Parts: sequence; structure tokens; C-alpha cells
Amino acid sequence: MYTDVLLTKPHIIMSASNPMFQSEALKSMTMDPHSFAVMYLCDELGLDVYTIEGCYNGVSERSIFIYEIEQDGKPFRGHFEDIKKLAKALGQETILESDGERHALIYLNQPKIAQGFGTMFFESTKNQDNWSKFEDGTAFRHILIDTLAK
Repeated sequence: MYTDVLLTKPHIIMSASNPMFQSEALKSMTMDPHSFAVMYLCDELGLDVYTIEGCYNGVSERSIFIYEIEQDGKPFRGHFEDIKKLAKALGQETILESDGERHALIYLNQPKIAQGFGTMFFESTKNQDNWSKFEDGTAFRHILIDTLAK
């Protein structure tokens, strides 16, 4: 896996863990939300994903790294809105969208967005918060600095 290259390409990071909001989809779900999200993204939308681990605001979780596949000039095969709807249905507060350099933390239930530029890498995640880590051990944090109203 070439995670250093993946991080320089357009991607989305979302989670199906630790929902902030209850939804009808979550109430009626009979399988693990993370497994459901990976299956839906891969099988239904035809996207390529990696499961990554992370820690956000002190809480550990599994996240999904969706990397860019452009089809007919449409990023993420035209499924960006489907990804947002999925995350919202799974009770998530945000998704992170990146073009590989600039990042935007998009709030799904309020008109707010946090933006930033650049990525920090860690040798160790000990004593760190708000990080993600690939299976190969590459640990990183996208730098977000501005919070703006949409």
C-alpha cells in the first residue's frame, strides 16, 4: 500500500463508528454500521476504500478512507452526495474531504465547515489526538485551521 501517495490524491474520510446522532437507519440496522458502510461504498457505489483506525476527541474509532476514482469527469464516480447521505444516516457529525493538499471538514447537520492545508505525520500516536492510521502504520493528521459558516 502506498499511503504516502494516497494522501496526496483526492480522498474522503468518514466513519460509521461512535454516532453523534440517532437515525432511523441506525435504529433498524441489523449489522455492524462500519461493515455496512464498507459494503455499501464498495458493492453499491463501486468505490475503493481502506479501513483505517483513528482517535478523534479522545475516542478511538474505525474510519473509512475513500480514495479518488474519477469517472466521466465526476469525482468519486459522482457519488459525493451519496457518501454524505450515508455518513449522515449513520449518525455522523462530519466527513473530511481533501484534494490531497487542501482539506475541509464538512459538518452534516449544521452550516459549518473547517478548512486547512497540509498533513502532519507521526512516528507514534501516543499522547496524540485527532489522528488516523493506515494498516501499514502510517499515522497522520490533516491540518484544519479555519471554521467558517457555509
